Amino acid sequence: GKARLENEYAVNRLLSKRRVRVPEILRVSVPDRVLVERYIEGSPLVVLVKEAASSKSMSEEDVAVASKVGSTLAKIHESGVSMGDAKPENFQRSVEDEVYSLDLEQAGKSGDKAWDLAEFLYYSGHYVFPGVPSGGFKQYVNAFIQGYRQEGDENVLKKAAGVRYGRVFSFWTPPLAILEISKALRNAA
Repeated sequence: GKARLENEYAVNRLLSKRRVRVPEILRVSVPDRVLVERYIEGSPLVVLVKEAASSKSMSEEDVAVASKVGSTLAKIHESGVSMGDAKPENFQRSVEDEVYSLDLEQAGKSGDKAWDLAEFLYYSGHYVFPGVPSGGFKQYVNAFIQGYRQEGDENVLKKAAGVRYGRVFSFWTPPLAILEISKALRNAA
């Protein structure tokens, strides 16, 4: 617990200095293993994912937020950090439509950036009900990828499209969602 607390604190400070939005740290007690961060008013990104998965199309504001998430993850990677746990639940959409990265206890300087991308997208895909992914979900995936491309390394996108990543998520993400995500990643790379 102490190591994860120290890691979350260090990564939070590093990313904050690199202008990645993270919650402000208000108090830390290493002996008590407590880190208190400022509450970010808004909604977890998973709310946007669920809306995209069940709609024919997304609003311009929602597309912009999905793109900001991709850009945020690319900035994290450009800072030399991999999140390790990059699922949509670990991003927060503020009331101003800014994107914050949360839960950085597994983040670190060594890690697989392609895993972060794959985990984020394929985990998002598990909100697609069995069947064909909606137009809104396809927009969400493409907006995220475009946001990542603006700031990040296209080779990471290419690697994330690999079968080994999609296979990991095949237990809870519908096959057609995996197919759409991997196709979008390959097309972007």
